[in-house]
Amino acid sequence: RDEDEQKLLYQPLGRVSPKNNFVTASKKARNWFKLCDQGIATTGTVKEACEAYVQHKGEGVNYDPEQRFKQTVYGHSIAKRPMDRLRKLDVENWFKGLVNEGRSEASANRILRTFKAAMNYAYESQMVGSDAAWKPVKAFPSADGRRDIFLTKKQLNDMLDAAPVDLKALLKGFIFTGCRPGELPKATVSDLDLKAG
Repeated sequence: RDEDEQKLLYQPLGRVSPKNNFVTASKKARNWFKLCDQGIATTGTVKEACEAYVQHKGEGVNYDPEQRFKQTVYGHSIAKRPMDRLRKLDVENWFKGLVNEGRSEASANRILRTFKAAMNYAYESQMVGSDAAWKPVKAFPSADGRRDIFLTKKQLNDMLDAAPVDLKALLKGFIFTGCRPGELPKATVSDLDLKAG
């Protein structure tokens, strides 16, 4: 019973099967009681943990974690996984699947860092009692080099000439400011510092 919210708590232990017998159900129940003692009665899903992280980060971050989660987590089966049932293998399969879907290893590493930040926030917020599912998952080695690609003046002009009018203004903004794609649309006049350049 949750005395603060005055309601009964329960945790399904799964259907009885050869793998989920009395011994394993008892172990699951004891683990859940330990979580309840720590103030972690219900853990929610991976998607809910990601959403909590996005809400916690709020505005003003240099990248958009919500957009990353929409593109890589929310549509994946891992999103529905209860946090207390998340396993290292689940996270590894999801992570390796990012590359199988066509992303570069460097891109997958950036997504993994954002995912781990969300999971760590869930752990610190007592949405889950362990970080064992994601902490040991390793990024791809030697894949985090900077993307130093510079277009020549001719390439920039060709790109601008080929762009529709509405996109051309946005592209010029990127070229003249060096902003990242997520930064420029959020910029306001107050962000302009004429002294700094």
